Amino acid sequence: MLFFFACSFLILLKHMIASQLPIEARPGYRTDDLLMVMMTRNILRGKWLGAYGYGTLMKGCLYPLFLSATYLSGLSYLRVLDILNSVAALYFTLQVRPILRRRRWLLVLFAVLLFNPVTSATLTFQRVYRCSISSMQTLFLFGAVAGMYLREQDRGRRRVFRAVFCGIVLWSVWNTREDAVWVLPFVIAAGVVILVRDLRTRKNRSGRICAVVVFLMPFLLLLGGNAAIAAINQHYYGLPIRNEASAGFGKMLKTMYSIKNQEDHRYVSITAEKLERMYAVSPTLRKIEAELNLSLKQADIGSDRIQGDGEVEDGWFFWCIRRALENTGVAPTLTEANAFYLQVNQELETAIRDPDSPFETQWVMPSALMSPWRDAYWGEIFRFAVDAAEYMITYNEVSAVPRTQKPEEARMTSLFEGITGDAAIYDGTHLSDYRQLFIQRADTVASVYRAVNPAAAILCMALYLGQFAAALIRRAKKEIPWLLTVTGIGLSIVVLLAGIAYTEMTAFIAIRYTYISGGYALMLAFEWIVILRFAETLCGWLKNRRWLHARRKNRTDHSDALPE
Repeated sequence: MLFFFACSFLILLKHMIASQLPIEARPGYRTDDLLMVMMTRNILRGKWLGAYGYGTLMKGCLYPLFLSATYLSGLSYLRVLDILNSVAALYFTLQVRPILRRRRWLLVLFAVLLFNPVTSATLTFQRVYRCSISSMQTLFLFGAVAGMYLREQDRGRRRVFRAVFCGIVLWSVWNTREDAVWVLPFVIAAGVVILVRDLRTRKNRSGRICAVVVFLMPFLLLLGGNAAIAAINQHYYGLPIRNEASAGFGKMLKTMYSIKNQEDHRYVSITAEKLERMYAVSPTLRKIEAELNLSLKQADIGSDRIQGDGEVEDGWFFWCIRRALENTGVAPTLTEANAFYLQVNQELETAIRDPDSPFETQWVMPSALMSPWRDAYWGEIFRFAVDAAEYMITYNEVSAVPRTQKPEEARMTSLFEGITGDAAIYDGTHLSDYRQLFIQRADTVASVYRAVNPAAAILCMALYLGQFAAALIRRAKKEIPWLLTVTGIGLSIVVLLAGIAYTEMTAFIAIRYTYISGGYALMLAFEWIVILRFAETLCGWLKNRRWLHARRKNRTDHSDALPE
């Protein structure tokens, strides 16, 4: 009871920081923030994601569904986020309770996860965008998997319930961002470990059936949920797809990527000269040539890292070609757009197979949204991954100071305010001392993490390696569960950082806390579970030493009192 009272007190403190922060509206981000808000408005009007456009089915539908649910709840957007972030931190803490036996250590872990600055920062909390829910999703998902593994004694309904919850969260993560594949290695590996362990320990038939059901349930729910989304999209748009990256557009883009450039340009897999060669063999692609060239020129001037060089990096190219198709009016519906992409793909593949083909091919990545691998990346990916890790550990750029809305943005910003129930700050208006106080509190918390976390990360790695080595030397089987849990969390962070590094060096600037938002919670969990586990072990060792010392002293005192 005292533990939950302390948790409630900490949640109240966090609420005093996050509840009255302003939102940051970005109405100019047509394929990001504004797209999410417009989708939400259409869902609330019963029109699913709205009329088909170049951005409609390129991003997951989960965040607009979440935003719609917060609107219907009657609570403000930031208040709902704050509540769910707190619940997620508490849920994860309770799931790893078998690792930390003393409640005081659990309370420390909960506090560290609860006050994570990312859960009150501008771009991952105040911004009305999908990265605001990544932290809670990560804690719910990894907490559910860790709970299934660590609570071996659970039977029947509890295990199935955790598996169902894990599947629901996995489905939500999968339909929030396109890079959700980074969570699969942990979920699959942990699921296999749990399945093998349960099949070995459960001798009866019902127990083994339950073990198989628990293993399959998250993946069945993921597949079933994705099928449901595809069915809804078929009803509204005519094709049973979850997003266009898995349909004709994805096939066309991978074929384009498979053609080698004749000129080498950093961040560019489809150069201007290669595009001219593709125009020459694809009559369908030539239909949008003028509009596509104009769209690419605008991106080169306004969005690229290397502006004005006549080339467009991969992170912007696929938006340019989709925008060009929409602006020409050649394919106004999803079925027509998909047919257009498939026709371009067929024409390019036919040209590639031609013995006199002007194209030389190369290997491409499994995902259509990933740029082709280059040999030069072998020497760079580690450096970029280290940069991403340093960026995350130091909490670089994490801040709660929002941008002010310009007067000309007032009309569209009011749409954000109406959907969220929270207010934005407008340029030229006075920020009240009351509202400024909340921003200062959030920034103070961020400064504390910024100062403490680098040392915590170094200490954590030293303790982790030491405890792992000690467990191997002693062959301590009781240490295996918690070591495997934190190792899985740590490897998941490595996978995330590798993906961020790959995107940074190939497509667009990705080392930003918006893209790594889910990783911060895992980083804190990894660090502090290791540190607190060591503290708990050390305290137990000291306590035993004091008890032995007192016992020896007591024996000595009694022996002195014996008669000669």
